[in-house]
Formats: sequence, C-alpha cells, structure tokens
Amino acid sequence: MILEQENDPKILLSKILNSDIVSLFDLSFILSVVNRIIGSQTSGIFLKMGERLIYIAAYGKNDANLLYQSLFENESVEGYIFQNNDVIISKSVEFQSFKPNSSSALSIMPITIVGTPLLSAGKPIGGIIGFNREKNTLFTDEDLKVLKSLSLKIGDYVEENRNRIPFIEKKLFLINKSIIQNFPFPFFLVNTTGKIENFSEKTKELLKTGDLNGENILNTITITKITGEQINLKEIFEDIVTKTTEKTIHNIRVNNDSKSIYNLTIKYINPEKMIHYVLFYFVNTEDLNYEKQKIITNISHELRTPMTAILGSIQILLSDFDSNEITPTQREFLIILKNETERLSTIFSTIVDFKESSEILGLKEEEINISDLLIQIGNIFTMKILKKDIFFKITNFENDVFIRGDPDAIKHIFHQIIDNAIKFSPDGGKIEIIYEGTKLVENKWKKIISIEDEGSGIPKEIKSKIFESFERHDEKVHSKIGTGLGLSIVKEILETMGGYIEIKDREPKGTKVTLII
Repeated sequence: MILEQENDPKILLSKILNSDIVSLFDLSFILSVVNRIIGSQTSGIFLKMGERLIYIAAYGKNDANLLYQSLFENESVEGYIFQNNDVIISKSVEFQSFKPNSSSALSIMPITIVGTPLLSAGKPIGGIIGFNREKNTLFTDEDLKVLKSLSLKIGDYVEENRNRIPFIEKKLFLINKSIIQNFPFPFFLVNTTGKIENFSEKTKELLKTGDLNGENILNTITITKITGEQINLKEIFEDIVTKTTEKTIHNIRVNNDSKSIYNLTIKYINPEKMIHYVLFYFVNTEDLNYEKQKIITNISHELRTPMTAILGSIQILLSDFDSNEITPTQREFLIILKNETERLSTIFSTIVDFKESSEILGLKEEEINISDLLIQIGNIFTMKILKKDIFFKITNFENDVFIRGDPDAIKHIFHQIIDNAIKFSPDGGKIEIIYEGTKLVENKWKKIISIEDEGSGIPKEIKSKIFESFERHDEKVHSKIGTGLGLSIVKEILETMGGYIEIKDREPKGTKVTLII
C-alpha cells in the first residue's frame, strides 16, 4: 500500500532494493514497480535454459502471453543481452546497429526496449527488460541504470532457486511436415532468419537439389524478372518480417531457369504469437494463365450473344429514325451506345479467339494518341459530368501525347479510372487529368498521367486491398454498383504492358491516381 501511494522513483527503487525476494510473486511485484519507475508498458524476467530463453515473470500489458514463453536465444532480442551488451533502443525496427533477426522481436517484443543481463557470480544467466509498443516512448540511460541496479539482486535469487522455478513449456504451433512435402508446388517453410526448416518435393525438382534443411533461403535461390534483372530478395524478406505482412511478386524466374515463369508469394505467419515462420511458395504462371483463359473464354462466349443483339437493336434505331423523329441528344447517345457496344464486342471476340497464353497476354502494340483518346472518353461521360456539375479539365495535352500499347486496353484503363473519379466526386467537384511528362524507369522511358478528384478518398482500412478482385469500399452506397474487379484488371493490364499504377490521398481531400505507362 505504501508503494502504491509513493510516486518518487528514487524512493520506489530504494524500497524494492531493500526488500526480500522469497517467491515468484515478489518478482512480479518488482516488475510492477519497475513499470512505474521507467514508464514501461510491460517488463519481464527471463532465464537461460540451454539454448532457450524462458520468461519466469512478467507484468503489464499482455503479460499472460509473455509468461513462460520459450524463445531461441540466437533468434531473439534477448540474445543481444546475453552478449553482455546493454541495450537501449529508441526505435528498434529502424535502428541501424540493432536489427532484430526474429519476428518475436517485432510482434511479441516492442518497438522500444531497454534491457540488461541478469548476473550471478558475474556471469549472465538471464535478462530483465522493459518495453513499449508505442512509438516515441523512448527509454533513457537512467532507465537502464534502474534495471542494472536490480540485476544482481534478482540474478542471485533466480540462480539459487533455479530448480524450484516451475517451467511450463507452452504448446507451440507445429506444421505437419508430411503435408508440406507433398504440396503440388514448390514451397519453403523458413524461420525469420531465413533458415529453411521444411520444403516440398516439388522444390527439389525446381532447384535440382537434395536436402535443403538448415540452408539459408537467401543463399539458396535468386529470383529475376523476365527481363533478366535480379530482384533484391533480402530486402523484400526483411520488409515482410519487419511488417509481419505478405507480398506476391509476379512473373519471375528462379535461379535463371528460362523454362518456367512463376508468381512468388512470401507470407509471414505468426500463429498464437509463439513460433514464427515465413512461407515461400511458387505458382507456375502457365497453369494460372490457362485457368484464367478458360474462365474468361467461357464468360466471353456467354456475353457475346446478348452484345450482338444490343448492337443490332441500336443500329436499327439509328437507321430507321430520321432527324425529325429523334433529337440530336438522343442520336448522340445512340452513337455512344453503338461505339461502346462495338468495343465490348471486339474485346469479347479477342478473348474468345485468343487460344494460347503468352507473356503479352494477347495485347496488341500500336501507337496511340492519348490526347485524342481522352477526348473520346470525355464525350462518353458528358452526361454524367453535367448531371453532377463537375468541372472536368485536361491539362498539358496541348501537344499530342503518344504511347505504344493496346488501344482497347488503354481505353479500358482510363474509362475505369475516370468513371471511379466521377462516381465518388461530390456535386460541383473538379476532376483533372494531367500529363506529367516522362520518367526513366528500369532503362525505359515511361509516360506519367495522373487523374485527380475531390472525392471522399480511400479509407485506410481498405487501401492495401484496393487492387484485389471483388474488393469494394462503397457497399453502403446503394446507388454505386460494381463488381470490385475494376482496379485489379487495370493493375494487371498495366503490369502486362510494363507499367504500374499508384493511388494516393490528396490534401485536403480527394484521390490522385497516377498511371505510369
């Protein structure tokens, strides 16, 4: 009770230094006081057991997850403490001289940490740490001194009572190795240092090698783009481990094998925050393209018949009515319907007639005047723009801007982006299409065109998923209908043609879509 009422850090430290430790409960109590003195969210005491580190006491946020957790010394933050290094880290993830090589340091452990070894007879037998998960909550040299002052006292108690301390080995997540070995595609299971722990039989076929267990994935495979440019796998791997995320790299070759092209997915898994793995799996794009082509061809067959009927009906209306029977506006709309229906019919015919997968996915390469194309698309959206009283502006297209690509594909890209901009723009808003010049990307000059609007922007929770099929963020807006396929198709077309798309928020509101073509 006296300690609970005391706020002076020096008095608190003096009292716990002069108190006796007779049980693990006392260790937890000491840690609770440590949190108050140094301002840590959680503090812990762990003991070295062979090559493992096991927490014997913890107090604070998520302490139940920490207590009795077993970690490997050489894969944990605490491993650095066992090298007799006092550790004060302001932002451990970014700090150059302290790079945790374990995901336990990034999920279980904090963004900010202070720690020192527990000593007994001058030798490190464990460690004591305090940490916070919130950035800009920095520890100081004074905080380290607090932990060092407790090190010998706690260390002597732990060493003397080592045999009486209960150790509960938490049940760890285990992956069935026989299942992995029989996966129908090349597959690696590695720990967060890159060490291979398991792999499929298909992996042996891919790499033409035998046992890979214990090897480092970063030394085992190299991945290159179709152009031959090597991809920095180490950088991607570290980014995935640091951010506990996943990434798919499209159209790559493995170890310079020219026969097969793969999509490589690298995924971080962290089951129950106990054992941490990173999965590598390769899917042959020829198989993917075949399945995609089969589905799309079937859909196109089904849609081509009603499209033909619609087109025929429009042509009859245009030919049967003279200028006195329909207004100029009605005729203009019929012409737009006719042109767009013909475009869809062409797309469907192209898909149906395209029988074999290839690297260019059947796209043509022609010279396209973007300036003219944007005028055509602007005409298509005239009524939508007028209805919402949108100020529609095309900037820096005074001179013709030419690119090489598939006209229908490029038209589809702009049609989709502009349609989205109109859909989410407020009445009286502004949409501007800007030609931003050229940029040298991977030894090729790319045209940069941006589309800016003053809409609601993209919610943070779905930003990372906007290019995934069937992802939409307008479900509550019943008047806005769609499949959620638009941006995923745009991204795929651009990547196939060697370009890419970027989407960012604008200040104070709105969205900027940048097309690099």
